[in-house]
Amino acid sequence: MKARLIFSTVSKEIEMWKDLLFIPQILDWFNVREILNSEELEKIKQSAKRWSGIQGTVEFVDYKNIDNESYAEVFIWCED
Repeated sequence: MKARLIFSTVSKEIEMWKDLLFIPQILDWFNVREILNSEELEKIKQSAKRWSGIQGTVEFVDYKNIDNESYAEVFIWCED
């Protein structure tokens, strides 16, 4: 499913669109290394105060349907 991923740190929110095989649930740990490349990981890591770069916590999941196009919106907290 198409997903709008919002990676949040103390100082910034970074939005990325990805196709996911599953939609995570709230409070799940999300292994970001499995879906992001090294440049995308570094972008998030630079905005984080302290983050391992491995996983984030799913804080919010919503399903949207705009102009007959459905997608999931997933908010992931990226701070240890």
